[in-house]
Amino acid sequence: MTVDGGSVMQIGNGGSALGFSQEVVQEFQISIVNFDPSTGVTASGSVNIVTRSGSNQLHGSGFFFFRDHNLSAYPGSGSDRAFNPDPFFQRRQFGVTAGGPIQRGTAFFFGTWERNEQRGVVSTKLGTDEFAPLSGIFPTRTYVNQFSGRADVQLKDQHLAFFRYSQEDISSYGPTGLTAAGAQALPSAWRRQASIWWWSTTPAPG
Repeated sequence: MTVDGGSVMQIGNGGSALGFSQEVVQEFQISIVNFDPSTGVTASGSVNIVTRSGSNQLHGSGFFFFRDHNLSAYPGSGSDRAFNPDPFFQRRQFGVTAGGPIQRGTAFFFGTWERNEQRGVVSTKLGTDEFAPLSGIFPTRTYVNQFSGRADVQLKDQHLAFFRYSQEDISSYGPTGLTAAGAQALPSAWRRQASIWWWSTTPAPG
């Protein structure tokens, strides 16, 4: 996976290490055969993304997406319906974009910010009689912020240079897997995960 010609892969991760708001995408290309030499070696496919730039017109947008358990069917197979008949879930996703001229016909800017707030619950239903009283329904959450800013400069009619900075920070708290008995681990074994990924690109004029 590349963004503006630069790789955003993490070695051993098996995918992109950095997420982007959909609002920052100008165009994308997916290839599964007949790669050109710039792609490198891959056993699956190649995704190349080009980010948006500003123009001589000042423009912007905003969006808000909401979803909760009242708008969804019961998750999974429904085997825990008696234990947790109405599992709480809420996702709010919102953001803004802005782009325009720094100097008309010569320099432009574009930026986007997006936030994802997801709150839910995990049912830790322990099957053995000895530990059944420890079963419960516990809250879990994930927060994600994505920012990307880009500046373009038209050097000559056929030459353009740009600089882009992108950052994604994630904070989550929840279970990392099942116990040996196949149940969700209790919150004492949950993990708090916080990470920040950032990339900047300064391509040569072209």
